[in-house]
Amino acid sequence: MPLQCNLDRKGKLVRLVAGSIIAEEGLLLIYLRFVDVIDGDWPWLVGGFAFIFGTFLLIEGAIGGGVIRALGVNTPN
Repeated sequence: MPLQCNLDRKGKLVRLVAGSIIAEEGLLLIYLRFVDVIDGDWPWLVGGFAFIFGTFLLIEGAIGGGVIRALGVNTPN
């Protein structure tokens, strides 16, 4: 089943901006842990999750289809 465009222009823009910020912050956390600025295992987990979620938002914004709305949840435009 192909994903239909169910987002308006504002929804696409919000997802693109939020996705880019969240993915960038995830990469920053991973980088800071890689160069030993931050200790512990949590930066790998939080950074990885943030990068994956941010990338998902970027894809939703580019396609114009929100998965939650496609599943039938009534969300405001």
